[in-house]
Amino acid sequence: ADTWLLSIIVGKGGATIKKLEQDSNCRFDIIKEEVTVVISGETEDIVQSGKAAVDEIVDQARKECIFTDIPESAMSAFIGKGGSGIKKFSSDNQVKMERINKLHSGTIKITGKEENVATARDAVVAWVMEWEASNEGISVDIDERIIPVVIGKGGETIRRIQKETGCKLDINRQQSTITAREGGSDNARKEAVSKVQTIIDEEMIQIAKRTAEKEQAEKARASVRSKSTENGGSEAPAGTTMKPPVTVSAGVKDRSSEFASKPVGWAPVNDQKKNGKSKKETKHVVNKLTRNRLLSDENISCEKDESGQLVYFYASPLGFSVQLDVQFDEEN
Repeated sequence: ADTWLLSIIVGKGGATIKKLEQDSNCRFDIIKEEVTVVISGETEDIVQSGKAAVDEIVDQARKECIFTDIPESAMSAFIGKGGSGIKKFSSDNQVKMERINKLHSGTIKITGKEENVATARDAVVAWVMEWEASNEGISVDIDERIIPVVIGKGGETIRRIQKETGCKLDINRQQSTITAREGGSDNARKEAVSKVQTIIDEEMIQIAKRTAEKEQAEKARASVRSKSTENGGSEAPAGTTMKPPVTVSAGVKDRSSEFASKPVGWAPVNDQKKNGKSKKETKHVVNKLTRNRLLSDENISCEKDESGQLVYFYASPLGFSVQLDVQFDEEN
């Protein structure tokens, strides 16, 4: 993931991002959960200038810090006794090398000057090619989406296959392959690959099923919108607020529509007369789900389906919509 780039953009003590704001007259907001930088400025040209400055920092960072994969079964040979192997690679190429996530990863991080990092990467690739030539295995292609399934929670699945077959399974994310090595015999390696292939086939069926369900849901929503348009627009009950879409303009995210203007269940103070005098009394809000209460949340919208029934949708701030199965309490 590109999470590591956020710390580069911010800089030590926020020095880099402060300089960016001063030089570009933009505001830069970091959203760590989305690995996103939101750039705000008075004009589109100012925003584009700020974006160009961030792109320059990111491009340079990618040249001075790269990640390369090494087969897990080759890792011990690459690292060397007491780290002698990786230390020699680092010293010879004047870079820093370290293994990422020692438990379940064959990824090496290389940092240093741009030209040294490129040279070190080529040296590692050459070493891996030489190692693979002398340690042949049986490989199977795999979709990037299925790799986490083959690994399993905490590496449970891949460890089980390795224990059952005596083979070592190497994952190459760049080439999208899994290779079975060692194991003592060709049959053991074939068995390991067969177990992996079974997982791949089962997961591909599930992916196809989820894709079909998503497409069907999208078609249903499109049909509802089309029907609504033919009828001259959606007829929503009183109290419905139509939620405008979240827009992105020149790299600036308008996030104002992601929040409700008033909380769900909000009730006004009622003016009641008692003994001829006007008295303000706060009405107790019973915790019931009613249509007006639901639609006071601007993330909720409703449309009519083909049968004329109202269908309710929740628009997530993350950019997707979900149809709600709503059962209302009686409205008093």
